[in-house]
Amino acid sequence: ALVPAAYKDEPSYEANPEIVDFYKYHGGLLEAWDGPALLMFCDGKNIGASLDRNGLRPARYTRTEDGMVYIMSETGVIP
Repeated sequence: ALVPAAYKDEPSYEANPEIVDFYKYHGGLLEAWDGPALLMFCDGKNIGASLDRNGLRPARYTRTEDGMVYIMSETGVIP
């Protein structure tokens, strides 16, 4: 999964301990900076973004004169 599910203390996983075991095992293989820099959403009118869970990578946005919005996690990206 791109973003692992929250599995700790989740009652719906009590009947499926293998799911919890899967996340525990693979959690040890990931570094804190692995995964997406941003989680974004858009409904065609509104946009939003949230930084990764550790806040290790900054995000920048640009709004062009014609109203286009670009959000990127790397400095120096040119739309």
